Amino acid sequence: MGFDQLMVWYNHFCVRTAKIICTFKCTSGSSPTVCLRVDADSTPLTVIDRIVELGYCVYETLESKSTYGANKKLEMVADIAKLQGVRPSALTADANLRGTAASSPAEISYFHITSWDTVATTTGTFECDVVLEQTATFYEPRDITESLVVRTARPTAPGIKVQIPVGESKSDKPSSWF
Repeated sequence: MGFDQLMVWYNHFCVRTAKIICTFKCTSGSSPTVCLRVDADSTPLTVIDRIVELGYCVYETLESKSTYGANKKLEMVADIAKLQGVRPSALTADANLRGTAASSPAEISYFHITSWDTVATTTGTFECDVVLEQTATFYEPRDITESLVVRTARPTAPGIKVQIPVGESKSDKPSSWF
């Protein structure tokens, strides 16, 4: 079930962990260093020493595009409770960490992708494919009408229209739909 479908059933959600997976491909003749970093600040750091000293980052040097090491995959997991300095059990109680169907939680956890080149005067170029995965808790169930239950609970394949007979009751539906 997708996020939009889950939010029909619940009032709030809270992200517990976020994982970023980046696949970098060097597209230049230089060897840039690429870095993933998580921070509570939306402004990325630009000084290499600060990036490395503050930690909570992973980095790797890409080889030039004509060599074997031109592609690198970096992954990082952010524990939101740890990053925000709260107990995991207190995540759902903090209004800043709570999201709804209409709004995201306050933006207080960011992944930054940074690059630099310690050898050349200009940073080389690269392409980056990003996948974000989040583990969230959905809570405060909603009271929804039966017609909404029927329309959101039925599994459908893409491109297939489902007609719901008028007067259909909950007892007519298999329990796997709930």
